[in-house]
Amino acid sequence: MSAVLLVSAVCAEAVKDVGASLEIDSRLSLSEEQEYKSWASYVKAQLCRNDQSFGLKQYNQYMSEALKLSPDSEHLLEQWCLGRDLARHPERHAADLKPIWEEHPENVRLTMLYLDLLIQSGQDKQALETVLFSLERCGWRSGMLTLRYVELAQVGGRSSLIEKNLRHALHVCETADLTNAHVAAACYWRDCHNSEKESGQAEGISRFKRFTSNLASSRYRRKSLWHARKAANWPGDLEAMSAFALSNIFSSFGCWEEQVEFLDDLSDDDGSSMDKMVWWCMDYVRALRELKRDEELKEALEGIQFGRDWNHRLLETAAEAYLQLKDYGRACEMFEMLSQKEPGNLRYRLMVAQISLIEGQSMKGLAALAPLRGLPPAGCELKARLLDQHGDHEKAYQEYMSLLKLTEDGKLRDQWTPRASFYDGLVMTCIALKKQDEALKYVKALYEQDPEDAHGCNFYGYLLADFNRELDLAEKLVGKALTQEPDNPAYLDSMAWIRYRQGRYGEALDEMCKVLENDGMSQDPEGEISEHMAAILKALGYDATAEYYQKITDNLKK
Repeated sequence: MSAVLLVSAVCAEAVKDVGASLEIDSRLSLSEEQEYKSWASYVKAQLCRNDQSFGLKQYNQYMSEALKLSPDSEHLLEQWCLGRDLARHPERHAADLKPIWEEHPENVRLTMLYLDLLIQSGQDKQALETVLFSLERCGWRSGMLTLRYVELAQVGGRSSLIEKNLRHALHVCETADLTNAHVAAACYWRDCHNSEKESGQAEGISRFKRFTSNLASSRYRRKSLWHARKAANWPGDLEAMSAFALSNIFSSFGCWEEQVEFLDDLSDDDGSSMDKMVWWCMDYVRALRELKRDEELKEALEGIQFGRDWNHRLLETAAEAYLQLKDYGRACEMFEMLSQKEPGNLRYRLMVAQISLIEGQSMKGLAALAPLRGLPPAGCELKARLLDQHGDHEKAYQEYMSLLKLTEDGKLRDQWTPRASFYDGLVMTCIALKKQDEALKYVKALYEQDPEDAHGCNFYGYLLADFNRELDLAEKLVGKALTQEPDNPAYLDSMAWIRYRQGRYGEALDEMCKVLENDGMSQDPEGEISEHMAAILKALGYDATAEYYQKITDNLKK
């Protein structure tokens, strides 16, 4: 204890000594004198930081004194921030920074920090007044502050005042910072475009008004992209905020090629700059997805070192990208990370279950759903399909029936209605339970949802043939499907099976030959086509060939 007190006394004396020994050389200029005093305050702050008896308040006080005297020092500004938890009580930190800013309103970085704190504390009006005052003091020569002004002043449409200020800023802005002024103009015209487009799509407006609105929004789009391209091609480095805004403009107008090119230019050769930022990774992956550049997308995803501490929005973007690439293992891994980061997020667990269904991992999918209570209808349908895949057909049937009952009772209404995938699953479950009449009932319901849908027509017709019922109707239904897709191997196989049931074996073989011509065997993982071929050939007396196809069927069904 005495040792601690001794160290504290030494630190306290050191702080006093710094103040006592501060003798200003008369030959120093005013700016040199201020810098000297600034760094003396900084030393005091560091001594206080090493001695907890002084408290954080004393440290912050000395750091504020140091920053006030040398506002241009990035190191002092960084140290001022390090001593505070800026995310908590931003209004308190804004109040502490205000007197420093008031003495140096033309300092861009100081003003930007002060603006961030005002915005975080909900003081948007004061933030706008602050940025306007700073811009007036620096003569509108700061492109970065102009960008922040546009963000704060935007009113959801055109503003003659904003446009006047933008023109002035673009005219007088310093060359090194002109790129940020172009970004500000691009953001302004993008917002005007969005506002005009929204008003042009409103109900009840005249055709002429809609035409003029579309014309205006097209003009604003061109203006926005002109400034964005100017900024993207301007020499010099971009601040992260401006780069993010530019990337967003390219994506909002669907200029994916330009966005990828712009983001590539931002990336250093050693991969140590903006390409490590979350927004850069997300925008780059999304743009490559839109362009369907799968090989580049794979390479980009491999370059991102994912981990459980990664931003959840980036993980979600990566998961969606892996789904597009059909890399279900990696997609599932991402969604599992997300569900661990946000255990209460229903969507992430449903996605794990959905991917598990695709991969044939029913137990994994059911385990993902197990902790959830009160599943939504889509989740109940997914659970039923997983149970059916697992071989628990009775439980799957009960899940399907529960959903149908809720629908019939009107308890789901706008929440959910049975779709094709639901009836597909229910019919297959009924077949597994040998409930033929119910299978036909629900496949008919599937067909009646859309009588022109080729899949529904074929499924209904095939099932009638398989159960040897209403073969004329089955022929009509499958014929309708073949009219839409004459070379579909599954539909041709259905027609062959109908001909077989009708005793027209020669015609059945003709249809099966068409199946083979359209590479149907490679699309027959469960052996149904080869089984039908074996039955048709046997009926025609080609026993040896029939036996060959039966062996193929047996191997596929093992």
